[in-house]
Amino acid sequence: MSLAPPTAVRADPEVEVVLAAYDAFARGDIAAATRDLDPEIEWIEPIDFPNGGRRIGPTAVADYLEASRSGWKHLTSDPTAYRLGPEIVIVHRVHGILLDGTPREAEVADVFRFREGRIGRMRAYEAPEEAFAAAPLRRWIDSYLRALESHDPEAIAALFTPDAVYRFRPWEAWIGRDRIVAGRLEHADKPGAVKLHWWHVARDGDLWIVESRTRHKKRKRDHSSLWLIELDDEGRARGFSEWRQRLPGG
Repeated sequence: MSLAPPTAVRADPEVEVVLAAYDAFARGDIAAATRDLDPEIEWIEPIDFPNGGRRIGPTAVADYLEASRSGWKHLTSDPTAYRLGPEIVIVHRVHGILLDGTPREAEVADVFRFREGRIGRMRAYEAPEEAFAAAPLRRWIDSYLRALESHDPEAIAALFTPDAVYRFRPWEAWIGRDRIVAGRLEHADKPGAVKLHWWHVARDGDLWIVESRTRHKKRKRDHSSLWLIELDDEGRARGFSEWRQRLPGG
């Protein structure tokens, strides 16, 4: 499967908002760079990046961007935008001089999603090909979360192959699409009862490894999970496994 990106775009209102943020970052105007963030923005940088990790909220993102920009004495930023359905992928090439005089250049990719007119999510990847390759995974998880929220059996069924295996607990497996639909509906939370954040950890061929964190609002209980998702060429899951750990204090 080719990983070539679609044609670059610019005449798009959401793309213009994102590119304006890059321009502001390059000139050191962090307030302008974070002006269009959603109040619950989820911002995830690869853990291998300096100060990498997950941040929630404009203040946390601004702190991260301030620290990142302050390391450069001179910086030239060259972002190119690609539209992938509801996502905007920015291939970001930067070069310049660090504070210690060291020349530096890099190319990364950042994936943006909007929420009600503001930037609601950003996930960064170490290489552009990783960002484009992970698009089926992001689409699947977005559809999965919408299906669970809506309790729509047809939407849940569309996510899985007929012979899929869903391991809900280490000792329990649901085999076949019909059993998966029944099991998910049996264990469904009420709409709005949970809030989930996730981030892509690794990939091995068709197998995707994802870490998630779920907040049960009413019970005020958090847990983190490791998901193993095996996708076919049509973007449906052949296998899904979840290992769950309740977080301290949750």
